[in-house]
Parts: sequence; structure tokens; C-alpha cells
Amino acid sequence: ERVTTELGTALGWKRCWSQKSCDHRGTPAFPGLVCTLISDDEIAVLEGNKRTHLTEGLVYNVPSDLVEECLAELDFREKGGYSRDVIEVQLRDDSSKGSGDGGNENVVQTLLYRG
Repeated sequence: ERVTTELGTALGWKRCWSQKSCDHRGTPAFPGLVCTLISDDEIAVLEGNKRTHLTEGLVYNVPSDLVEECLAELDFREKGGYSRDVIEVQLRDDSSKGSGDGGNENVVQTLLYRG
């Protein structure tokens, strides 16, 4: 088995350039700006209004025999201000393209690393 990807939408999450990092970009004197996801609840606190955001991206399906190795690599790479969250993502059903009703899309629990 190998890692596969699917297109998905995280409802209630907004992609923002809002984290500074010295790990992969920038220096301690001048941290680089990186993208992260912020929940609608967090945005409501910051902006004082409640809206529903969505973020589209890839969902990686990792075979069970690779999970431990994959998580170890991700935990090492995403150190320095990242946390793990489990969120719901609606997978895109390619057979529903153009149908207008969203088709039979699956909602799955996914692991999210975010700043």
C-alpha cells in the first residue's frame, strides 16, 4: 500500500498567513511568515463577528503500516509552535461535479497540524 490523496473541504476553518517560524523559514531575529488554519470560533473572538469559512486542500490517506513512521516525521518537522487537532473534512465526490447538490460527499475525521 502507499499514501494516497483526496480533495477535501474543512468547513469552519480559514487559511491565514498568521504564524511566524524560525524552523523552516526566517531566522530567530526575523522569523518567516507561514500559513496556518484558524477556526471560525477563534476568528469570531478576534474580529467580533461569526461567519462560516471553508478551506480546500488535500487529505492524505496513510496506510496503517506507515502511520507510526509518518507521524514521527511530521512531529519532528512540525515542531516549534504547532499542535495537532482532529477536524472534520468533507471529501469531494468527483461523481457529483456539476450536480449542484453536493452529491454523496463523505465527512471524515482528519489530523491537522496547525500553528
